[in-house]
Amino acid sequence: MLTDRIGERARTSRFVVFGGSVLRDGESAGAAERWTAVKAEHLARAAEPARSI
Repeated sequence: MLTDRIGERARTSRFVVFGGSVLRDGESAGAAERWTAVKAEHLARAAEPARSI
């Protein structure tokens, strides 16, 4: 996928998957607070590579 989209335009590429955003069965209690924490973690992880550009 990265080669298809980026091709020769970049020397390196990295594909990052952000997991943990889907609730499991019976996991609705505290879901809003958990999702807020997951979003904050995803944002922090996404910002790391951007700082190196």
